[in-house]
Amino acid sequence: MPENNHLYDQIKEAAALHLKANEDGTVTMTELFGIVGAVVEAAAHVIAALADRQDHFNDLAESCEKLFDEYIEPLDIKAVPAFLEPTVDGLIRGQIRPILTRIYEKLES
Repeated sequence: MPENNHLYDQIKEAAALHLKANEDGTVTMTELFGIVGAVVEAAAHVIAALADRQDHFNDLAESCEKLFDEYIEPLDIKAVPAFLEPTVDGLIRGQIRPILTRIYEKLES
């Protein structure tokens, strides 16, 4: 669990808004990317506020990964067969840190 729960709470709030519309537990690929986009956007706002504080990167990354595990991974992606969902989830989750790294790099330049 990240030490800085404020980061987690900000991102969780953004994810919850979009997930409420999908209470049946399934999402389309378009909805999934919308949810991930909202989380990344919230993360970008947090990063902008912390741009000069690299020490918060791991807290932010852990928060995003935890939110993915709690909210995104359990959802049934309608267009993806059940046997492929763990692979798709892993591929998407695996992009969290690289995306955050690129955002940090852009903010530093």
